[in-house]
Amino acid sequence: MGNVDFSDLRKWVDELDGLLVSGTVKYRRMYADYNTESKVEGFDLEKYKIDGSKEWDEWADKCVSILDKLPRKHYLFHFVQPRSDGMMRTGIPVALGGRLVTFEYQLYALEDIILGLEENEGLALRKEIADKEYQADVLYKVTRIDHSRKVRINNIVLHASNYDSENDNFMAYVIANPGRPIPRTELEQACGTLTKRLDHIIRDLGFTGNLAKVFFPVKTKNEVMFVNPITKQYAFKNELPALNFIEIGRASKVE
Repeated sequence: MGNVDFSDLRKWVDELDGLLVSGTVKYRRMYADYNTESKVEGFDLEKYKIDGSKEWDEWADKCVSILDKLPRKHYLFHFVQPRSDGMMRTGIPVALGGRLVTFEYQLYALEDIILGLEENEGLALRKEIADKEYQADVLYKVTRIDHSRKVRINNIVLHASNYDSENDNFMAYVIANPGRPIPRTELEQACGTLTKRLDHIIRDLGFTGNLAKVFFPVKTKNEVMFVNPITKQYAFKNELPALNFIEIGRASKVE
């Protein structure tokens, strides 16, 4: 469902659920009233069909106005063009058969849509909970802003490199490829020839002392590994040292 707000999704499901109930009542009343009114002298079948269709169209328009807000338009298509199940209907007046069957298909389509939205709502809720748990578990996180080339740790600026420099290209690549060993050959293929040793680039980016231990557990002349973000579980398991953000702020570098 993309970035649909969870409260909006709940509201749409509730509104469609109400329309499903009201539509079911309209459907049942339409053929129940026919059985009574058709026996009255002077009954106008065509007027009855037109009035019933008009009332149904007004109901369907309310459904469409909500379905049109959904980011995935297949829900709207599913309702406007409901799929036939190929089954014969019994108990429906022959004079109204075609119209009522179409209305019934729309009711079933709406029910399927609501079930699908409720499933997505459940997924959205579980994702929201998982995201909150993830954020709560993140201890340290490095971010890099492309246009300013600033490297931050938990929103504290650590370093800002010159455009297209070795340091900047190196940082951009490792931050896009965390959690795995990266050979120097791969780095040079992505960043161009590196004139400095890998551990010197890491040092020049401000990752020294505990910072280097935390984020660069591997930094040899031929290979590096950048771990990001650092979760509480990962830090505990690997017995990582605590970071002093006052010192990080003081050591901030801008080329």
